[in-house]
Amino acid sequence: MANDVSLGMENDTSLGVGNDIILNTGFNDYTLIARCRDENTRRTTFHSNDNNNTTKKPKLVTRVVVVVEVVVVVVVVVVVVVVVAAAAVVVVIVLVIVVVVVVVVVVVVVVFIVVGVGVVVGVGVGVVEAVFVIVVFVIVVVVVVVVLVVEVVVVIVAVVVEEVVVVVVLVVIVVVVVVVFVMVVVVFVMITHEEASITRAHFSSHGHATDLVKKLPRKLKRIQGQYQFSQSNQRIPTDYR
Repeated sequence: MANDVSLGMENDTSLGVGNDIILNTGFNDYTLIARCRDENTRRTTFHSNDNNNTTKKPKLVTRVVVVVEVVVVVVVVVVVVVVVAAAAVVVVIVLVIVVVVVVVVVVVVVVFIVVGVGVVVGVGVGVVEAVFVIVVFVIVVVVVVVVLVVEVVVVIVAVVVEEVVVVVVLVVIVVVVVVVFVMVVVVFVMITHEEASITRAHFSSHGHATDLVKKLPRKLKRIQGQYQFSQSNQRIPTDYR
């Protein structure tokens, strides 16, 4: 508490001397932060903080998506190794491919639900961004399912021509890996875009210090000095006596 002083507005009010002074205006959705720059001229920079819950960053959603996507990539890599090792046995190949289909589809659907619902409900971002995320995931799910189904069909048909089984499996697996990689990139870009949008919205909600000063209780209006409002770049001489 050497440099940080809080001023409460409910009962008794006292203002301490320090470099950083936090003035709680008593309103539920605003906090006025006054940062003293020069004690001689009492010139202060004000920042207003919008403390409502509409600008929360999707930290939990981001972590869940990253973990799920890493799991998907690891599963695909393991499957590539297993299929290559068992490429000579067509039955094992088919069984492994079927397992891959189930695992990847389930994982993709889980990611779709977590990100879609999380973005729409938990994050509180714009409807356009949320719909765009959901549409992208629908497209990714369709592409992954189609590729994996085609892979199963090709491998089953390739039983007749055993010589090309290994080549076909490797080619299709490469396609699946590429699709999963694209899915990872899309998710990363979308989540980053959401965080950037929310951050911009958060900082754009600042700059209401002029209005807040007008709303300050009369107890605070005894404060004297010149104040510079950094958001509007205006110096407003005030005398609150």
